[in-house]
Amino acid sequence: MSIFLLSALVFLIDGVVKRQLEAHLALSQSIPLLPNILHITLVHNTGSAMGLWQGKNSFFAFISAIATVAFIGFFWRYSRTSRLLRICCGLILGGAFSNLFDRFYYKYIVDYIDIRIWPVFNLSDSCITVGFALILWYTFTKNKREKAG
Repeated sequence: MSIFLLSALVFLIDGVVKRQLEAHLALSQSIPLLPNILHITLVHNTGSAMGLWQGKNSFFAFISAIATVAFIGFFWRYSRTSRLLRICCGLILGGAFSNLFDRFYYKYIVDYIDIRIWPVFNLSDSCITVGFALILWYTFTKNKREKAG
């Protein structure tokens, strides 16, 4: 699967879910899927990760745009070396563009995954986190393989 197709899928799926939830749920309304474990809760986040620094959307939109451009540079340089890195880049870029779209168009990010022991987040956040975690894993295991080889 190409990086751009994966990015587009993340962007579209997350966007459709966000728009549907906004159309059918009131802000802060929560629907239990697994009571006290997993809920769908509609939240507008104008701050950073985990809802910190609320009301700073413009600042975080600017920082997010710069970080996304920097990551695109990383993508062009390193993703050709590994299929796993291409998948990671697709996940990260799709999630970043989805959240950036929300920040610029709506002036907030729509979060909806509520696991009760963590601040509410969305699919884009999950894709970004998984992508970066896999890049770290790849980097550390590659270094071990090179030292052993």
